[in-house]
Formats: sequence, C-alpha cells, structure tokens
Amino acid sequence: MTLLLPDWSRTLAALYWRLRAARHCSKPHPSTWRRRILAEKKRLLDAGVDRFELHAVCVFLARGEHSVSGRRALKFLSEKSEQH
Repeated sequence: MTLLLPDWSRTLAALYWRLRAARHCSKPHPSTWRRRILAEKKRLLDAGVDRFELHAVCVFLARGEHSVSGRRALKFLSEKSEQH
C-alpha cells in the first residue's frame, strides 16, 4: 500500500529521518532532533492541523508500517485521504 503523506508533513518526515540517522556520538545529539520535532508538532497544531491526523503521521514516521501501531496509523491516514 502506497501512502502519500500530507504536504504539511514534509518537514516532520525530514526531522524523523534525521532522528533515525542520528547516533549518540553524532552532532547534533538525538535529543536536539526530538526537540525540533516537538517544536514542529506545536507549530502544526497552532496552524490548525487535526490533532489525530498529526498523531497518526508521527506514529507512522516514528515506527514505520511494520508495527501494529504503524499499521493502525496507516489505516487511519488512508481512510482520511479517501474522505478528501
């Protein structure tokens, strides 16, 4: 199943990619990427993005489609995209 994430999630996807690529000895430290992800999530919520959709995107980006929660998020996002 191919899922196209919403346009507003591109920055978030890049930040999660950086977090996965970061190691404990890397500069900047993984906690820096977590802090930037948190700031981006707050910015998106303030911009009016649906809280449940944002949560589903974050779960999908953090855990991938191979976990149970990732598959649930993927199902939610695909149903949401079919509604539009």
